[in-house]
Amino acid sequence: MLTDITACGIAAGAFAALGVLLVNGKCLTLITAYFAATPKQREAYDKVALGRFAGGLMFFFAGCMLLLMVGIVLDIRWISTAVTVLATGGGLSAAIYANTGNRFRRQ
Repeated sequence: MLTDITACGIAAGAFAALGVLLVNGKCLTLITAYFAATPKQREAYDKVALGRFAGGLMFFFAGCMLLLMVGIVLDIRWISTAVTVLATGGGLSAAIYANTGNRFRRQ
């Protein structure tokens, strides 16, 4: 049990730290589409909006990990299923949102 809590805490801390970096516009090369783009293509992206979106997504996953930690500490089994559904749904929703409407392209 202590190992599970520690692992969730480390994962939540890593997600939160990455979220802080991305919200501040650092480490944008960790985003696959931005990393794979040529320098000319990178100029077409709104770096501030892309960083805020990816950072917010990292904070969402950090919250999911904290919720999972609460479920482990309180020994409530259904929370792990709820967190799995929440994280999967959130990730899919974020992927759909990010890939529709050219949201992160400069106008």
